[in-house]
Amino acid sequence: MQDHTRHFYYRELYTERIFQLAGWASGAMGRSGNAFVAKRIAEFYTATHPAVVETVRGNLALLDPGRATVGLARENFRQFAQTLGDYFAVGGWTAKEAASLCAEYEGLDYLKEAHAGGKGAILVTGHFSFFEYGAILLSALGIPTTALTLSEPSQGLTRWRAEYRGRWGIGTVEIGSDSFSALQVVKELERGRLCAMLVDRPYQGPRVEVEVSGGVIAFSTSPALLAWIAGCPLLPVVVTRFRDGGYRMSAKEPIFLDRAMPRGEAIGVATEKVAAALLPEFREHLEQWHHFVPLSGGSKNG
Repeated sequence: MQDHTRHFYYRELYTERIFQLAGWASGAMGRSGNAFVAKRIAEFYTATHPAVVETVRGNLALLDPGRATVGLARENFRQFAQTLGDYFAVGGWTAKEAASLCAEYEGLDYLKEAHAGGKGAILVTGHFSFFEYGAILLSALGIPTTALTLSEPSQGLTRWRAEYRGRWGIGTVEIGSDSFSALQVVKELERGRLCAMLVDRPYQGPRVEVEVSGGVIAFSTSPALLAWIAGCPLLPVVVTRFRDGGYRMSAKEPIFLDRAMPRGEAIGVATEKVAAALLPEFREHLEQWHHFVPLSGGSKNG
C-alpha cells in the first residue's frame, strides 16, 4: 500500500492549524454552509486530481467492479467532504444536539448488553461515512466510549483530536505495537468502556486478506487480538449517511473468539467474521467507503 503521508494534501491540510481554522469557520457558517463549501472544494479537487479519482475508482472496484465508475468516485469525494463538514459542525454541539442528526438505530441492544456486561467490547468499523459520530451517539445514550487511534502526524493534532472527542466524554488511547498500549486498552475495558477502532486499512500491521469480487482487501487483526487479550467480544458497527443528511447507526451481532482454537487461528477466524459483517454495508454504500490511496491486493478490474 502506498504511503498516504507523502501526498501534498495530507502534509499541508492534515494539520492542527487547518483543523483549528475549520472548526472556527464551521461555527460561523453552520451545518448548511459547511455542506455547501465542502461540496465545492470536493468538486474542485476531483477536477484537478484525476489520478486520485482513478485511485478511488479502483478501490471501489474491489467491492463492485460493475458500479465503480468515475462518477461514483467523484461522489465519494463529495460525500467525504460533507462528512468533514459535519465533523466540524457538531464540534460545538452537545451530545444531545449531535444525536438529533441520527434518524435510525439498529442493534442498540447489542451495545447496551456489552456495556452492562462489565467487560466492554471492541467496536470495529471502517473508513466509512462519519465513523467518529458513533461514539458521540453512544455518549448521548450514556454508554462511555474510548477511541483507539494511531498517532497523528504531530502531537498538536493528536491533542486537538483528543480534545474534540473529550467534549462528549469520549476517551482517546494511542495504540502501537508495544504491550503497554494493549494494557491501556484492557484498563479502559475494565472500566466498563467500549473501545472503538478501524479495521479496514492495516498498513504494515498484522492482517487477514479477504477475497472480494474485484480482488482482496486487508483487514487488521489487531481488534481481534485485543478482544482475545481482554476476553471481550467484537462488535461491528457502521454509521451511514442518508441523502437528506440524517444518519443511521447499526450494530451487528457480537463476535466471540473461540478460545478452544489456537490463538492465531481464533483471531483470524474472528477477523473474517468482522469482514463478513462490514463488507455488505461498504458495498451497498460505496460512495461512503473512503480510501484515497491504492489498497493492498489491487483490483481485478481496476
